[in-house]
Amino acid sequence: MPDTVTMYPKSSQIHKLLKNSYLLLNATLTWEIIESKIVEKEKLEVEDHDIEEYIELQARLTGEDPALIRREVIKNDNIKFYLLEKKVFDLILDFAVTTEISFEDYHKKIEEDLKNHKC
Repeated sequence: MPDTVTMYPKSSQIHKLLKNSYLLLNATLTWEIIESKIVEKEKLEVEDHDIEEYIELQARLTGEDPALIRREVIKNDNIKFYLLEKKVFDLILDFAVTTEISFEDYHKKIEEDLKNHKC
């Protein structure tokens, strides 16, 4: 933990805020590194058909003219980033092994993790 966090008493609000900010930043940067490695290793990129599927979906959902949506998508790097990130998640989910649990069991697990400071 950086000195700026540890220099405040643990019970202070600023200590809690800095600690949470540090943990969030650490997790975010870790994910960004992992995500960029996946994109690089798997040679993922946003292709024309990804953009066309997005445009068609948005046109169906909003009722807007696809040509108008296309112009907005071409200008908007955030949408292209979203589409690339979606490809990363789709790839991860394709290889993921999941175990289904009930909502109640999930809720109990979250409460237990919070009590044990695991999240």
